[in-house]
Amino acid sequence: MTHNILLIGGHGKVSQLLTPLLLARSWNVTSLIRSADQKPTIEKLGQGQAGKLNVLVSSVENIQSEDDAKGILDQVKPDWVVWSAGKCLGAIWVQCFQNSFIHFSTFVSRKLKVDGRRRWGTRWSFANNGYRPRCSNCLHES
Repeated sequence: MTHNILLIGGHGKVSQLLTPLLLARSWNVTSLIRSADQKPTIEKLGQGQAGKLNVLVSSVENIQSEDDAKGILDQVKPDWVVWSAGKCLGAIWVQCFQNSFIHFSTFVSRKLKVDGRRRWGTRWSFANNGYRPRCSNCLHES
């Protein structure tokens, strides 16, 4: 069975490892990236693969509402959303990540959050549970 995957944060390290694996299973991947400059890097990942790769240039920062998220979902029509966005912007990034994930979650039942940064460990929660993630790039608490 062919699956359609929306990979949010497609230019990240984890996403660049995951994309060829998904494509090799003949799955279709739409890679959401924030800059057109990243497009050639992502397109190379799809060369010679069984699945189809699409690249969508749109920043997570632009997803300000459920309507914004629904617009992307209507365009891509994914079976699964893999969330692997993670540019370090400190507290601003955490708020952006949280809000846009919530906007997508309203419409998506099959989703996976991926965090490839070692300093954060494997725990992640948007609830106020006392855990404060530490940014691995700038080493400050967000």
